[in-house]
Amino acid sequence: MVGSLKRFLTGIMALTLGVGLTACAGSKSSAGVEKVRLMVWSPSEDQSKDSGEWLQTMCKNFANEHPEWDITFVYGVADEATAADQVSQDPEASADVFMYANDRISNLIDAKAIAKFGGKYKETIESTNSKELLDSLTVNNELYGVPFTTNTWYMFYDKSVFSDDDIKNLDTMLKKGTVSFPLVNSWYLPSFYLGNGCTLFG
Repeated sequence: MVGSLKRFLTGIMALTLGVGLTACAGSKSSAGVEKVRLMVWSPSEDQSKDSGEWLQTMCKNFANEHPEWDITFVYGVADEATAADQVSQDPEASADVFMYANDRISNLIDAKAIAKFGGKYKETIESTNSKELLDSLTVNNELYGVPFTTNTWYMFYDKSVFSDDDIKNLDTMLKKGTVSFPLVNSWYLPSFYLGNGCTLFG
């Protein structure tokens, strides 16, 4: 990876979803401008006209701010789970920049399919994100992504069934009424794990 292009991730960025970085190649043009090809993957909604072509806009903005690079962006469609799986299987043929769910970070590290952040890039990411978000992308004190969004869950309940004190304890709620939870959706399963005091890493 061209070292200075690691800042690309902070340029395009406005369970935690992270943005991962693999590798890219560069060469010098006759004018001395570095020519770089970057393959960028994101979910389709981030690239659609209905969403204002968010990804393409961010990439163009970044390129405009860095005339020292002649960047050719190649866009691919992959959601967070798909991208992590594909990158882990074949890092060389996959995206240079992609989004992934933090529960895939160990697979990416084991496959040597994700880059660590260091120096001023790591400092910038750490200074603009909470410890909780950073912890979700940190393994053995190494940072492996830029936090992009969190998974926020909401509980809706019937106040005629549950009191304000009842909702402070899930066990109490289970005794008093029916609680529905989408167990077939893996995004929700970590709640049992984390709610029992376990941690993702270390």
